[in-house]
Amino acid sequence: MSRSDHASPSRGGCWRQSLLLPIVLVLAFLAVWGWWRWSSASHLAAELERIRALGQPVTFDDLLPEPAEIAQEATPFPFDEIRKLNITSLAPIEPSTQLVGRGTLRLHQDDLANYRNLLDRIAATNDQDPGRLPVPPGTSLPAAMRRVNAYLSGLQAVGQLLRKRFLIGLAEEDTEAAIESILLQLALSQQLRHEPFLSAQLARYRIGRTALDEVALLLGSANLSEHDRERFDRILSDIERSLTLTPAVLGERALTYSKMDEVSLTASNTGSWRKRLHTFLTRASVKGQVAEILRTYTAMAEFADTNGPEGKARHQNWRKHIAELPDSYQLPKVHAERLDEARVANLFYRQQLRLARLALWLDRYRDEHGQLPDHLVDAKGNRLSPATKRLGFTTRFDYHPTNTGFTIVPEEAIQAVSFTVAYPTSPDPGEAVRD
Repeated sequence: MSRSDHASPSRGGCWRQSLLLPIVLVLAFLAVWGWWRWSSASHLAAELERIRALGQPVTFDDLLPEPAEIAQEATPFPFDEIRKLNITSLAPIEPSTQLVGRGTLRLHQDDLANYRNLLDRIAATNDQDPGRLPVPPGTSLPAAMRRVNAYLSGLQAVGQLLRKRFLIGLAEEDTEAAIESILLQLALSQQLRHEPFLSAQLARYRIGRTALDEVALLLGSANLSEHDRERFDRILSDIERSLTLTPAVLGERALTYSKMDEVSLTASNTGSWRKRLHTFLTRASVKGQVAEILRTYTAMAEFADTNGPEGKARHQNWRKHIAELPDSYQLPKVHAERLDEARVANLFYRQQLRLARLALWLDRYRDEHGQLPDHLVDAKGNRLSPATKRLGFTTRFDYHPTNTGFTIVPEEAIQAVSFTVAYPTSPDPGEAVRD
């Protein structure tokens, strides 16, 4: 027997061993990848089932009003005209808060003249509730969001027109026109309370904050009647009670899921075979992140409208969980930052509403007594209980009377929120005190 005959079995065994190892590695990879894919899909399915069990919206289609609702909500409110309004066509408003110069005044008057009919139509529906922006059934997600975003942009342009009218009212000492402009801006911001998107609520807060800035200017420039103060206080109180972020968080969760599902479907059906293969292999990672994104929104919705120490503690726990996510989970972290932005904006606006109401009380005290109080507790004429309790506030405030008015700041201010009123003249102030 030759030497080669003895070597043949050994050589064959080596070949089998060399082939076996790659096969085992491939099978192990497929097993791990299959388990990963199954686990990610299971977690996503479980999260979706949890949302459905709570009766909450799952997809963008769940957010659209039914045809019957659209018919019931048909009102004269000019949705389409607002959507077509382009803010870049308006003369810019100066950074300064007061109008100066006849040329600037004329530019703003021209803008108001061009859109007088639109503003009149909006004012005519001020006491109505037009409901949500109508979106025809069957509208695709991209088309529907273009419609919503155009409407939000148009509303902010209308808000700028109303600010022009307010500033013109101040310049012409037309207090009634200035008041009506503020009230219409506040009503305009409230039109967005039904829209279940974070972008809509952020636009709502921006319009409302501008109106509150104008309240401060108005208090320093005009003598309001008791009727006007009570009307402002009632409206601001109603707005604060209507502030809820939870529906927008739930709506944004449904919108996000639909967007990511659509992107995943498009990537699976388009592109080169390499891109399709990459999408197929990485889909488990995407599904895992989508499940975590949904959990992030769900967790935020559970405490979005909880304030005080409890809300702060729950928010800290939520942030801790986000920070502990793997580095590969960048998408949930991006969405968490956006949710944080919306939550801070909501708290900021809530504090500004309370400061404005407190400023109205201080303005009333000044009107009745001829000077500002030395202490905040004097604002209701009874030193036994603070004015803030009379208004239903539990937050404490720093009150700083000055030579020209006053500034009030919450003890735990959000992003340095404050409310300052400057009068033409003011009696000698006391020292800054805390109440």
